[in-house]
Amino acid sequence: MTESYQIDARRDRRRTVKSVSYLAYFILLIAIAGAGGGLYRALDVELPSVLHGNGTVTPVGKVRQILSPMDGRLASHKLREGMVVEAGQELFRIDSKENSIDTDALESKLVSLRIAIVRLEAEAAGANSLKFPGALSSLVEARREQETFNLRKSRFERQLGKLRDIVAKTNLGVAEQRAAADRHARARELAQEELDVLKPLVTRGISPKLEYLRVRQKVQDLESLRQQAALAVPRLLATLRDTQRNLEEAVSAFRSQARRELNEKQTKLTLTQRELDKGSVPKTTMGVTAPVRGKILNLSVSNTAKTIRMSQVLIEIAPITESLLINARLYIPLGVDIQAGQKATVTTGASNDLNLDGIVEKIQPALGSNQNGQRPTILVLRINAGSPGFDHLSQIGGAVGVTIETSHGVLEYLWDTLIGARGRSFSWP
Repeated sequence: MTESYQIDARRDRRRTVKSVSYLAYFILLIAIAGAGGGLYRALDVELPSVLHGNGTVTPVGKVRQILSPMDGRLASHKLREGMVVEAGQELFRIDSKENSIDTDALESKLVSLRIAIVRLEAEAAGANSLKFPGALSSLVEARREQETFNLRKSRFERQLGKLRDIVAKTNLGVAEQRAAADRHARARELAQEELDVLKPLVTRGISPKLEYLRVRQKVQDLESLRQQAALAVPRLLATLRDTQRNLEEAVSAFRSQARRELNEKQTKLTLTQRELDKGSVPKTTMGVTAPVRGKILNLSVSNTAKTIRMSQVLIEIAPITESLLINARLYIPLGVDIQAGQKATVTTGASNDLNLDGIVEKIQPALGSNQNGQRPTILVLRINAGSPGFDHLSQIGGAVGVTIETSHGVLEYLWDTLIGARGRSFSWP
């Protein structure tokens, strides 16, 4: 009896020790998990990161072609490609030659010019119809100009119609997404109320836990749908602004082209009338000026005394008064994320004597292999006219430095540093 009692006591002690050991292991695992979670939260922060690169300056604006206003010889100029010219600056002087005239041809030309001017005035003013004065309406030239007006107006209206359709659809999309966000928000509130009711019932065992999980998933799904709809609204509004701007630019471009052609026709009308009045055209000298401030891209005529024809292309100028684009190449480390709209600093000169603020407009991958795990990237920056130092930068052009401040995750930084120290590869020992 005593021996049996001792055996049972030893068994009880072994079971007690074993239970205490399991409890100790479990407490140790909880402590390790808590320490690991705290370390992860401590490291899951962002550190400031500054990236540097080089870029090139490109002027933004439609290239302007300067045409010869008359036949003649190039008298003089002091231009070269790459030179910056100011609006109104004289570019060329052209000498005309004395010649005899054909009165009938000049009178016919005057009529054609007057009829063309009527059309161009209507297009420049945005009129819906043409009204030719007096007997001009019965002429063949008037019918041709009427057909040209109708054709150009029809094409222009189709172009505007497409843009207006986009505006209407985008407005509808904005309204639909806002309504969807409100609808999902209300549905989520109802589902959350249902979840709040179910929670104590599940705790008491009255309602099955599976039903509670189903409602909780429903709340999460509705919240996700609400966020998707809410995030879609800014994108649609940006598209709407871009389309409205394109619409305004299309109208402005159409009327500006009509005004340019109108000015050319009026100049020709004045010269032709003067030639007809005098019976001959004496030798004259006419200056050609720059219509905008810009950089000379192509100098089509370079030799003085060269014979040129009316409407011959003399020079091409790229305007630099609107804005400048800078294409910068940088190497971006792991974990660094650059977004469109961020600010960047553009520097010029060996001593960085000029700093300008640019805005990131586009981010795109660049050709080439990674360096130390950092991916090559092209950043397109825009600097608008009026920024301090803009004029100086537009004149010097060429290469510039680019600096952008962003953030770098500590965990990504440590991982990037670790694999960088091992030759950009990692393997367990």
